[in-house]
Amino acid sequence: MPGTAAVVTSLRPTALDQGVDGLVDQHANPGGALPNWLVNYVSGDLPFKTIEGLRAQVKRRHYPEFEAHIKEHFARYPFLWPRS
Repeated sequence: MPGTAAVVTSLRPTALDQGVDGLVDQHANPGGALPNWLVNYVSGDLPFKTIEGLRAQVKRRHYPEFEAHIKEHFARYPFLWPRS
């Protein structure tokens, strides 16, 4: 029976002496014909892929597309840019 789609994700990081440990919990209810247990089973590796993607982005340290977007945004809305 179709219903309202929902995804609940929580990330609980814990600081360690040499880095960060974390617990990621994700549950999905697509609101469609597939049973919730099947959707949650198939999407079990999504939190790991999310963390891997975040780790790759942090290592980049240079984001030309985002930097261009921010530069254009603040040129259009200069009152948002904090001036010292």
